[in-house]
Amino acid sequence: MAKLTGDNVATAAELALAAGLGRSTTGKALVTLEEHGLAIRTPGGHDGPRRTPDRRRVAPTNESTTGDAESDTLDTAATA
Repeated sequence: MAKLTGDNVATAAELALAAGLGRSTTGKALVTLEEHGLAIRTPGGHDGPRRTPDRRRVAPTNESTTGDAESDTLDTAATA
């Protein structure tokens, strides 16, 4: 995520824009990542009458990685 958006936490729309994918495709990929324990969703809240978007971050892993596996996983989930 940090490679795509420059931040460790991002919305589905931010990730879609950074990856050049549709928001629907990105949302489906994020759900798949969450189901496999690779991403964590933080529900959005409310800013007055407006709802703020859910934000996602990479789930901590026991493996030490350089972050490349993270983007590979998103690419794989997005094309599934």
